[in-house]
Amino acid sequence: MQKFKTIEEEIEFHLEILGKCCRHTRRGQPVLATFRRSRHPFFYPRDGAGVCRALSLICLNTSLVEKAYYHLKGIAKFTLSVQSKNGHWGQRYTQTGFDRSIYKQEDNVAHAIHILSQFLLTSYKLKKKINGEKKYLDAITKGFNFAVENYFNKEQELFYSTTSLHESPIETGFTLWTNISYWNAFNLANEIKKHTKHKKDLSKLIKFSNTLKKTIKSKFILNGKFIAKLDENLVQDLRMDASLMSPFYFNFGFKTATKATIKIMRRELWDKELGLIHRYLPLKNNMDVHLHAGDGPWMQYSSILAQYYFLNNNFSEGNKILSHIKQYSSKRGYLPEHVSTVERFKDFIKNEWKTGMDYKKEFDSKILLPHIDFDKIVEELFYMNHTYDKIKLRLRKKEKPFIIYALPLAWTHAEFAAALVLKKKHEKHEKH
Repeated sequence: MQKFKTIEEEIEFHLEILGKCCRHTRRGQPVLATFRRSRHPFFYPRDGAGVCRALSLICLNTSLVEKAYYHLKGIAKFTLSVQSKNGHWGQRYTQTGFDRSIYKQEDNVAHAIHILSQFLLTSYKLKKKINGEKKYLDAITKGFNFAVENYFNKEQELFYSTTSLHESPIETGFTLWTNISYWNAFNLANEIKKHTKHKKDLSKLIKFSNTLKKTIKSKFILNGKFIAKLDENLVQDLRMDASLMSPFYFNFGFKTATKATIKIMRRELWDKELGLIHRYLPLKNNMDVHLHAGDGPWMQYSSILAQYYFLNNNFSEGNKILSHIKQYSSKRGYLPEHVSTVERFKDFIKNEWKTGMDYKKEFDSKILLPHIDFDKIVEELFYMNHTYDKIKLRLRKKEKPFIIYALPLAWTHAEFAAALVLKKKHEKHEKH
């Protein structure tokens, strides 16, 4: 990756890549997870929420306001346009707005509400005129009503998920990520209410978020640390997972528990060979664990960890992580989703892809949407195979001593940029 004279110049570089991932349509600007020729050429509300969080930070803390706001506004407009009449948002969409969802992924409604809310809040703070403000607020309340009616378990007072952050049955049950995502989505109504004249429907979101926070506190903190999941029988899942950073990521509070949790998570998930953190431990012969071309560290989660360090004025650790991530950039400075070793990739091809194990994991009937069209599965298989073939080609050229997967990933660039914003912001506070 090229060198930059200032932090803001580097932030602008990542903002330009995000701009390249945005497609200009009459519906708005869907931000594709990767370029169309790469692994994930779709708009995912989950990834889009991460991008919009970063765009909002850029708008409010740098001089790149107009560029960032242009994309934030476009993504929000597209997100609004693909909401179903019943208030639902799916896993992913084409740039023209067609639903190409494969998985039951119940956290998407929370992420779509987050996108709309970030746009509204950023607009208020920048004193920007919002065309159709009421439509955005109506969409938020419709999404809230749909999620509570369809995903909320009234007995446990938690949101249920089949899959969520990792699109895997490893998340079936009640996950920290899903529930804090919903808390965050509804809690943002607190801020919106301070600015809008349309306050009536927001009160129930605020009340719900307050109740949900108490439930999360009582059920997801054990011995002073957060836990990743409760299964369907409320058995606690104590495994390490990148989702354990969600209390920090969504400003949930409980700083002592968050600090203790991230400390042990960083130690357990750190890749000793490649550096940076895994999303979860790569357990072999486990149908719930997806390896995706070989296990290894994930760039967007490592960038979030750097954000945590910068926010807590640990500039040494934050800088080390960002420098390490840069080692895995392409000649153009593109950052991938995750990386792996050549040996792990070859092992994956031999024991997972060639045997059909990867297919069984990816298309496990337990996590697929009901009555899914087989052409969606064929389409996904094409992207999977195309990606593995490109990796094999790069290996024959001996370009790198490691393999990269899904390049460039918009979410990675967004979280890297967000880390730079927090570094810039807190370095300035330190100097004063």
